[in-house]
Amino acid sequence: MWQRVERAVEDLKPLVGSIGLDLRVDDVINQVVTLEVRRTDPQSRPDMGRLRDFVTRELKEVVPEIHEVRYLGDALAADPSPGAIEVRINTPDERADTVVVRTSAPVGPEATATFDRPSEAADWPVVQALLGIEGVVSVVARDTLIILARDESVGWSSILPQIEPGVRGALGPSTPADVDGVRERVQVILDRDINPALSSHGGFIEVVDYREGDLYIHMGGGCQGCAQSQATLRQGVERQLKDQIPEIRAIYDQTDHAAGTDPYFR
Repeated sequence: MWQRVERAVEDLKPLVGSIGLDLRVDDVINQVVTLEVRRTDPQSRPDMGRLRDFVTRELKEVVPEIHEVRYLGDALAADPSPGAIEVRINTPDERADTVVVRTSAPVGPEATATFDRPSEAADWPVVQALLGIEGVVSVVARDTLIILARDESVGWSSILPQIEPGVRGALGPSTPADVDGVRERVQVILDRDINPALSSHGGFIEVVDYREGDLYIHMGGGCQGCAQSQATLRQGVERQLKDQIPEIRAIYDQTDHAAGTDPYFR
């Protein structure tokens, strides 16, 4: 299956390359394909939502066994704010004993070291946090590479969702500069990719606030009071923002929709 996916990706590369991106297969496990999307043109700012939808559709047509396509890489995010860190988890087979995690900044010692207890990792808060996850029995760490080993009695479905929050939590809360950076990045994506489409319905979205992973937005114009506003937010806008800005954990609509005077759909 991996070879068939690679051939399909090779066929898509000329098109992807024409918009300043490179595409490669990062992983194929249990009918889940992970693709890495990198910018070859630093100025490239494509609509990643549409690109992902297109690539996913094309791959599934060529390789029908594909259950899910996941994406990672620098093309998914705007320029990172100070202190932001990217966390990549290579999804393991459910029978595997270990999982590989990579980060965009060093979180472990320069030389490879194995840690079995949190007390052994006093200088490495990320390693300590990961050892605190129930089912993790040891952590091998070097610079930006982490390998977690699990107790065979605990499944990956329990461990994996705790890894990224554990890494980010160990690095401490966002600084004011980080908060301002996230707000600015959200507004850039709204103005560049989302509001132009909503403007055809007379609508727009703006940032109200951002606090420790929670984004608060207001939907105005034709979006305020629109019967399709929540579908637009949850099925399109939320996915696009979370994909491009991984710091966002949840999005809350602060709009008083009952006060809408000119909704697109009633």
